[in-house]
Amino acid sequence: MLRWLEDEGRASSPAEQVTLARWSGWGALPGVFDEANEQWSAERAALRDADAWRAAQASTLNAHYTDAALVRVCWDLLEGLGFTGGRVLEPGCGSGNFIGLAPNLPIDIIGVEVDPTTARIAAALYPDADIRMQGFEDTRLPMSSFDAVVGNFPFGNYPVFDPVHNPARRSIHNHFAIKSLDLLKPGGILIAITSSFTMDARNPAARRDIQQRADLLGAIRLPSKAHAAAAGTDVVTDILVLRRRPSDAEPALFTWEDTVEVDLPAESITPGHPDTVRINRYFVDRPEAVLGRLGVGGPYSATVTAVVATDDWKERLAEQAGVIRDSALLAGQGWSPRAPEPATRTAPAADLDDGGLTIVNGKLMVTGAGGTSQPVRTRNRAEAAELQVLVELRDTARLVLSAQASDDPADTVAWTAALRRLNDAYRTRFGALADAVIESGEPDGDEVERVSRVPRGPAAHPPRLRVAVARRLGDRGPGQRRRQQSRDLHRAGSGAVPHANGRGDRRGGAVHLPCHRRTSRSQPDRGAARRQRVGRAREAEQPRLPEPRTRRAS
Repeated sequence: MLRWLEDEGRASSPAEQVTLARWSGWGALPGVFDEANEQWSAERAALRDADAWRAAQASTLNAHYTDAALVRVCWDLLEGLGFTGGRVLEPGCGSGNFIGLAPNLPIDIIGVEVDPTTARIAAALYPDADIRMQGFEDTRLPMSSFDAVVGNFPFGNYPVFDPVHNPARRSIHNHFAIKSLDLLKPGGILIAITSSFTMDARNPAARRDIQQRADLLGAIRLPSKAHAAAAGTDVVTDILVLRRRPSDAEPALFTWEDTVEVDLPAESITPGHPDTVRINRYFVDRPEAVLGRLGVGGPYSATVTAVVATDDWKERLAEQAGVIRDSALLAGQGWSPRAPEPATRTAPAADLDDGGLTIVNGKLMVTGAGGTSQPVRTRNRAEAAELQVLVELRDTARLVLSAQASDDPADTVAWTAALRRLNDAYRTRFGALADAVIESGEPDGDEVERVSRVPRGPAAHPPRLRVAVARRLGDRGPGQRRRQQSRDLHRAGSGAVPHANGRGDRRGGAVHLPCHRRTSRSQPDRGAARRQRVGRAREAEQPRLPEPRTRRAS
C-alpha cells in the first residue's frame, strides 16, 4: 500500500490510514530475517530492497512501538505540567503513535526515525509533521530549540557514534535522553519511555550526564508486559519525566544516582534463579512507583529485573502520573520554557570513565571506572590553576563544536567568543598552548600544509590535554609565527627555506623546517638535553677500538 501511495503521489485516504496505522515495526517480527525460517519465505522475497532490508533487519533489536494507553498518559501528564503548545521533538518516532495522539494544541512536531519503511509510513499518516528519515545521531537541530520532548526511546546495550552529544559513548537509550535534553529549552519538559537500565545500571555515569542537564520530576516503572500487545515484547521500561534546568536554578537533590540490591518477595523466588535484584534507589524509596511485583527473567536474560503486573496497574499508572504532576507544580517545576541561553549548554563528558579530568563543584577531579571520582593531586597551586583552565578550555571547545553542529548561528557566535576570552586569559597567564612545526610544499601543483604541535610548559602538566586543546583552538605559539615567515619566503619562490645553519632540506616535495625552541631559564631547551643524552647512549654502545701503542725512542 505504501508503494502504491508513493507511486501515485497522493495522500492516504482515511481507510488507508487505518491500515497503515496498524504497523508496529519490525521488532516483533525478527523471524522474517531468519533465512532458515521458511514460514516467512514469501515475505522475504517481497521485501528484498537492499537498503530497506538492511535497515529493517537492524531495527529488530529495538523497534518496539508504544501502546496508545501509554501515549495518552504521557501527553496528559505534559498538559498537566502546563504545556500549551510549541515545538515538540519525538526522537525514534516509529510510525507516529505520539504524533497521532497529540492533544489539540498548536504543536509543531519533528519526528526522527531511522527505519526507511517506518519513516515513510509516518510521513504518509501525518503529512503535516516533519518526519526525518535518519538516525538520531545524524540529526542536526538547534540546541535549546524545543519546548517539549516525548517518545519511546530505542534501547540496546550498544553505543551510537555522535561526537557532539555522545563523546562518552553511552548506550543508545542514554544517548537519546542526553541529546534530547541538549535540544530542549531551559524549563522545557521531557517525558519518555526508556529502558530500565537507564535507572538501574550499576555505573551511574549516564545518570550523572542527565542530572547535569535536568532535574528528575519523577519516574514510573512499568510492568514487563506493558508493551506486549502493541509491540510483542516483555521488556521492563520506565517513564521518566525530566525538566531541563535553567542556568540560574539550583539542581534538585540527586536521589536517583545509586542502585541498591533488594530481596525479592517470596512469591517471586524460583529455584535456580537469583533471590535479589538491583534497582535504583528512587524505586526503593518509592515502591508505589513500581506498577507490579518485582521478579527476575525476561526475553534477553533470566537474571534481569522483571515486574509482574497487578490487575490495576493502568489505574495506578494514572495515579502515579498525577503524583508527579502535583509535586512538580508544588515545587514550581512546571513547564516554563525559556529562550535559549548559551550559558546553559552542558559540555559533553570527556573520557570520564578512564582517567579523564573534570571539574566538580569547582574542584579538579579525575574519574575512574565505575564512575568514582578522586581529587587530582598537584605539586603546587600554579599547576592546579593551569590544569583547571585547560579543562575549561577543552570543554568550551567542545561546546563550540556542538554549537557549530546545530543550526543556530547565534549560539556558535556566543560560544566562540567565550572560547576566545578563555584562550586569551590562558595565553596571558601561561603562554601559548603549543609550539607548532609547519611543513608546506606544492606537490603536483597543489599547495598543502601540515601542522604538528609540540606541547610547552612544565613537564608535570598533561601534554595530551594541552595538545588536544591546542588542536581545537588552532592556537599559534611563537614558533608557529616564526615558521609562518619562512613559509611566506617559500611561497615567494625562494626555493628551500634556509635553516639556521644556511642549509635547506627538501624531502618528498615539502620543506621541512627546524623547530625553533626558546632557550631561557623559564623555558629550557629540553630537546637539546634529550639529544645529548641519546648521543651519549649511542656513543656508549659503539665498540671501542684498541688505542694505538706508542713506541718509545730508544
